Amino acid sequence: MLVGTTDNKEKRMYLFMDKKNSEKTAAEIYREERKKRLEKAAKKNAKSSPELSKFRKGVAKFVAVVLVVAIILGCVYGILNFFGVPQKVIKISTIDGGSLKTEKVNVAKFNYYYVYTYNQVVNTAYQYEQSYGTGMGKMYTGYDYTQAPDVQEYTMTKLDGFEDGQTAYWSDYIRQTALQSLHEIEALYMEAVNAGYKLTEDQQKEIDESIEKARSTAKENDFSLNRYLIYQFGKGVDENLLREVFEKQTVSQAYLSDKYDEIKDSQTDKKIENEFKNNKKDYGLVTIRAFTIPANAKTDEDMTDEEKQAALDQALEAAKKKADAAVKTITDEESFLAAAEANTAEDQAFKPESSLLEGTKYASIQSSLGTNTADWVYDSARKVGDVSVIEGANQYVIAYMVKLPYKDEAKPANVRHILFQFTTDDQGNVSMTDEEKAELKAQAEDVLKEFKKDPSEDKFIELVSQYSKDSGSVENGGLYEDIRSDSSYVEAFKSWAIDPDRKEGDVDIVETEYGYHIMYFKGYSEHAVWYSDIKDALAQNDYNTYYDDLIAKHPAKDSEKVVDWSVKNICKHINDYLISHN
Repeated sequence: MLVGTTDNKEKRMYLFMDKKNSEKTAAEIYREERKKRLEKAAKKNAKSSPELSKFRKGVAKFVAVVLVVAIILGCVYGILNFFGVPQKVIKISTIDGGSLKTEKVNVAKFNYYYVYTYNQVVNTAYQYEQSYGTGMGKMYTGYDYTQAPDVQEYTMTKLDGFEDGQTAYWSDYIRQTALQSLHEIEALYMEAVNAGYKLTEDQQKEIDESIEKARSTAKENDFSLNRYLIYQFGKGVDENLLREVFEKQTVSQAYLSDKYDEIKDSQTDKKIENEFKNNKKDYGLVTIRAFTIPANAKTDEDMTDEEKQAALDQALEAAKKKADAAVKTITDEESFLAAAEANTAEDQAFKPESSLLEGTKYASIQSSLGTNTADWVYDSARKVGDVSVIEGANQYVIAYMVKLPYKDEAKPANVRHILFQFTTDDQGNVSMTDEEKAELKAQAEDVLKEFKKDPSEDKFIELVSQYSKDSGSVENGGLYEDIRSDSSYVEAFKSWAIDPDRKEGDVDIVETEYGYHIMYFKGYSEHAVWYSDIKDALAQNDYNTYYDDLIAKHPAKDSEKVVDWSVKNICKHINDYLISHN
């Protein structure tokens, strides 16, 4: 059985977990394996009898010395390998420090990153499987979580270093992803330390808590932490390595977060205005009217492909003539509506609003009416009142320009909420009676009355921690920010938040498919949507450039033979685990 992280705030540690009540616990499996090793060693020692020693006296001294040395080295290596010494000593990768200190990475650390990446893949497939049913995990992700990664072909994308027709496996994908993560964290940590970053007291406390959670999990499975980490990640992974990885990830993330904020703050109003002016297709809203004349080709199953194409071509020609005739009658918005009504199918009722696309974007027009129409609308030569016939997919579009690209001046809304959640069945359907829902709403109303005795934001945050069942927002006081018209929140929740008449401090109870929400309007974001979108886009672009340049300063050189050896051992470790748990 798989679980997620040991800490919800940071995806640090993915582990295989043994059920306490399973047929064999992890500790029992380990003890049996240890017993077999001891029995094997005892049998080997029993063969070293006095008679055998006498026989060996007749062998040349040189051969005897070589045998003794070989036996001694074999025993030592066996002991060292059991405790993961080779994995700690053997270097798998070197990250160039440039002007900083070069970092050499051992096999054990790579083991950690490999298993961490593997668990991300497995957990994703497992969650799809649990949510959508048997076989859906592999269908959506391409990965069968019941099989080892080195026996499953990877077909999602083309991996670096693989030629067309060359078979790649999921173990190859995980290998490349793990190495990339390892390289980048090490490079980022170098730069962070050079910039003076180190763990804060709170960050150190958070890491300590994560380690103790891991230690508690190990104890539940009758392991010490180090033995448990070996069982989960392979030989060489211990508490010290885990702390090192957590520290480097935490410090690197803090450094990157500050760097992104610095880059975002550097975006000037002038730069943002110029970006809108030069790229209205990406950020501007438009209003148009449009209707379509489809090419209704008459075909049947007995027709050849050539005959079907000929029928389609004929239908397209007829649709084009009809569209050209319609557009000649259009001189303004009123005549456009008349043309649209005249070309509405007889079995359909004409609705003027169905032709209106108000405050829409390029991507939306492209999706609904095609690229040709979207390009026509956002052409710099466009003027209000322009009308055109545009070829689409098996249809012609008649488009009329109502409003040229403009800025979305709406400001995103920020709200807090307390969720009184409906209970649901295994399929996610609400399983409450009307009486039970009424009782739940009464609870929400009682809490709202309590809030109104002290209608402050601090009081609302206090009530969130006491009553809200929304685990995703409890820790930040039920806060949801940057809500806009195109946000993907449930409609009732979103509509209440973006109501133009909304005022700071407004409260109400809203019902959605999730339950009853006590809503609190915190206020609007500082900047309008158009401004925020462009600033975010510019910042992200500059940040990506900075990130890529930083990583390029610290190229990594991997020992491919060592990586091969390590991946082979890890896949065996995973396969043994899967066999023992199936």
